[in-house]
Amino acid sequence: MLLNHEQIVPLVHNALKTETDDRGRLRFLRFEPEQTAGYALDGEQFPVRCRASANVTLEFISDAEWFGFEYDVQAGSSRSFYGFDLFVDGILEDSALIEGFASSAILFDLPGGTHRVTLFFPWSAEVMLKSMSVSDNAFIRPVPAKTPRILTIGDSITQGYIAKHPGFCWVGKMTRELDAEVLNLGVGGYGFLTNSLQKPIGWKADLIILSYGSNDFNREADRNSFAGCVSAYMRKLAEMFPQTPILQIPPIVRYDLKHLCREKSRGYTLGDAGRIIRDIAASYPQVEVMKDIGYPHDPDFFAPDSVHPNDLGFQLYGEAVIRAVKEKLRLT
Repeated sequence: MLLNHEQIVPLVHNALKTETDDRGRLRFLRFEPEQTAGYALDGEQFPVRCRASANVTLEFISDAEWFGFEYDVQAGSSRSFYGFDLFVDGILEDSALIEGFASSAILFDLPGGTHRVTLFFPWSAEVMLKSMSVSDNAFIRPVPAKTPRILTIGDSITQGYIAKHPGFCWVGKMTRELDAEVLNLGVGGYGFLTNSLQKPIGWKADLIILSYGSNDFNREADRNSFAGCVSAYMRKLAEMFPQTPILQIPPIVRYDLKHLCREKSRGYTLGDAGRIIRDIAASYPQVEVMKDIGYPHDPDFFAPDSVHPNDLGFQLYGEAVIRAVKEKLRLT
């Protein structure tokens, strides 16, 4: 049974909006074009990362025996792989990890009976649906509206780098465990840069989670320039969302050689950068900085680049953020 776009769109979650392009493909957008243009002012790599389908999901209740879709795909990161995660009633049922960006099709078998189905799209690529089908005579209906609504703004760790499973990066884990609507504005390599805030973000949030600092430390050679970037960004973000609480995640430890050499040669460390963020945030009543996230100082929890969490590390990172969100929003 072939679904039309009007039937698919109500199943889409964690996207700013959907659109049908001039080739008839259904696209899931995290940013307005004007926002993407703002990111482009800081580097040509950023618009590519803005188009990734990070944390976008299809969610529905159905008795279908299977569903699948044909799609085109293009890079949405600096990585050449992408993945899907299928959850059935909250349990990982199936996954796929695919190399390259050739047009393709994918089919997922579902267990018998009626189930809640959630499919996570890739953090590393943009998937554009050409068609979607479910088994004949199946019913399919949207899930109820989800709360809370959380906006995550951050760098590569927020986008999802370098998770094998998109549903298990920290934003995906939070989306699943809180059953929340989460718009992921993570963009690999970005930081406290106000060009990204020139266009208002037209998405109502109960909470904003902000996670910058590591790339800014790389970029800013002294603590004063670092502090200036943090201060300008926080001031602009607070002006855009005057009534919305903001939770800042402090940067985690990193072990890549470039970073270690950088810390040796500068007058401030990544730990100092975290303290600068905390001091500046104290001037904004709506901004709270998490306590140290408690990320393990152990290579076993990092990807091979010694910068990003691996899938195991993302679970610990996500658990810490979820605890802070529950406390902040008084969720049980």
